[in-house]
Amino acid sequence: MSSVRRIAIQHPYARNFAETESAMRIITAATRLGIEARECTSPDEVMAFQPDFVLAISHQDAKLTPFPTYGVMTQPVNYYHMSKRLLHNTLTYDAYLTTSPVIETWIKDITFGARKTPIIGFYANTVPSYPFTPIDLTNPSLAYFGSNWDGSRFKDVFTALAERPDMRIFGREESWKHVNPTAYHGTVPFDGESALTVYREAGVGLCLYLDEFSRDHLANNRLFEITAAGAVTISGHNPFAERIFGDSLLYVDMTAPLDTILNQIDDHMQWVRGHPERAAEMAQRAHTIFTETLSLDALLPNVLAVHRQVMETRSTPPKAQIVAEEPKITCIMRTGGRPAWMLERAVSSVARQSFNNVRIHYVAYRDQDGLDDMAARYPNIEHIIDHVPGGNRSDTLWHGLSRVSSAYFTILDDDDEIFPNHYASLLSTFEKNSGHSALGPVGVCYSGSIEVCDAAREQERADSFDVPRVTRIRMEQYSAYDVHEFAALRLSIGPYCCLIKSNMIDTEILDNPGMSYSEDLYLLHLLATKTAFAFSWDVSAVHHMHGFSQSGYLLNSYGDTVRALRRLHGRNMPGPTPISWQWCDPYDSSAAEEKKREFIHNQRLVMFLREKGFIA
Repeated sequence: MSSVRRIAIQHPYARNFAETESAMRIITAATRLGIEARECTSPDEVMAFQPDFVLAISHQDAKLTPFPTYGVMTQPVNYYHMSKRLLHNTLTYDAYLTTSPVIETWIKDITFGARKTPIIGFYANTVPSYPFTPIDLTNPSLAYFGSNWDGSRFKDVFTALAERPDMRIFGREESWKHVNPTAYHGTVPFDGESALTVYREAGVGLCLYLDEFSRDHLANNRLFEITAAGAVTISGHNPFAERIFGDSLLYVDMTAPLDTILNQIDDHMQWVRGHPERAAEMAQRAHTIFTETLSLDALLPNVLAVHRQVMETRSTPPKAQIVAEEPKITCIMRTGGRPAWMLERAVSSVARQSFNNVRIHYVAYRDQDGLDDMAARYPNIEHIIDHVPGGNRSDTLWHGLSRVSSAYFTILDDDDEIFPNHYASLLSTFEKNSGHSALGPVGVCYSGSIEVCDAAREQERADSFDVPRVTRIRMEQYSAYDVHEFAALRLSIGPYCCLIKSNMIDTEILDNPGMSYSEDLYLLHLLATKTAFAFSWDVSAVHHMHGFSQSGYLLNSYGDTVRALRRLHGRNMPGPTPISWQWCDPYDSSAAEEKKREFIHNQRLVMFLREKGFIA
């Protein structure tokens, strides 16, 4: 019996699409192993389900929850390069699942630059195994399923095949307006099994490949469905299909002229009719190969093995943990006035860290319900409480900075949280980047972050390939460090994302700017003049947007941002890259107004401000 109890199958599409078919099949196979699996079309649904891990079956989805997330890589390489977002989605995954050696090599290449060692398993979203049922092949039909989401795929081939009386085409009606209507046989329920029934009734199934799928050694679901059904497969030449199934399939050269392709298909159908027993033996041989090597019953255990490997890797402490007392991480947590459950959420996220050599230094600017109980509730970490009555954001933060005595420190306000692997991931990032930064020694490592809002809302499409969605959870920041972008405020790094070496704290760092807003931006930019930053390429920090005593940064930070940059005027970041506050000179009203609008846009506030009625 597996220790895994729940698997979330995530994709962003409406239900009753092809992804639902895949999900239904995974649910069937998981149930056979005593595991509950559920289709989820949003991060909120994943969070409600609380799975042991997530299968991301579409590259439209990044990892946006604390659960280990494994990317099912079923698309050609160029599909993942269609936009920066899609590539970054891939890099957020904790492990990868593919049947293609080409995709496996590509994964190793793109993760090499991120200094991530990928865990890769052999898996595809195929079909559960079913007993072989002999099929009468004396008068077979030829079945094909196609949604044609990318246009009229193989249009000339199917226009001609639709004139054959034995052709049966299935899929969305609007996708097959160009063929003889007598060949169109409607849609089939996305229930995981009806497609297999169609192939059994037809006797022969057709599986064709786009060039990029064959180039990257990728099969498609038609191959799995036809062989799982025990029907005869007519397949386009494909390295994966030929390597796995050999001569148990009938092949077509899709690079040949149209007449040759049609003649090959006609010849195969004629051979099946003339040799029904030999064709049935071929179909049974392909069915056996599929059942033993490619059925979900055979592949899902590979996913469980990948999950065990991921969890073993996470339970192996960073080298820093081996030292008994130090280095210890100090988490500066400013608190006061927000609901007790928010504080509880933040503290519990620190207490759940796989690296737990941590102390929380609470700096309370006013009385906070529940604060005194935290030490008793979470005894596995150290707790220090200081009261700074009436302190503003600078006063509380700089009070915490002045008392750091550990090897590393971090900042987590009481309304945000971190995923369980956050500290371990950032410590590992320090180790991986030791001596490797072109900008000098690394003093700050940071993660990607997500933003969680109180209520779901329609998200602005990030690029032309993005899927429209309504959700509370989105990617906030996921960017490799670019010193020029950071200096120009086009790269925003939240303090809750960062782990900082405490030896960076000097007399300049300890000079409290007395700012009501933008104090964390100022601190990070000041640090950037002294050290290099490194990105973990993991998503492990959470920024909550809410109405409970939010800092007011969104509406009030512009003036203090000018102050922050003015304090750093003339300083260079490694590179050198100068910081200048003159880009937003408040004495030039027209320039200041233009820069203010640019600043608001760069901070992704336009949607928020419009919703609140502050701008048109």
